[in-house]
Amino acid sequence: MTDGQITNDKFLVYINDLLSSGWIPELFAKDELDEKIGKIRNEAKSAGYQDVPDELFDFFLDKVRKNLHLALCFSPVGDAFRSELECSQELSIVLQLIGSMSGHLRPS
Repeated sequence: MTDGQITNDKFLVYINDLLSSGWIPELFAKDELDEKIGKIRNEAKSAGYQDVPDELFDFFLDKVRKNLHLALCFSPVGDAFRSELECSQELSIVLQLIGSMSGHLRPS
């Protein structure tokens, strides 16, 4: 991904949210989320979670965190993109790793 491919700065916020918590708050509409949680209700109860919204949501997030794998490919060659990445702790760590592997970025 290059800075020219970022059409909306909120995209980086979404990646940051996903890296930091495993959750993007605006990803699903309430009815979509309710449907997904309804599908895992029995599994959650079998795992010892109570049949209440907060506990079912916690179970859902635990499953996301355990099963989601994310591959990020960055090419932060422009100053604007590098600055955006440095504003996020999680994305800044990714940027530092890329820089240490490639030797092309300035150290933080």
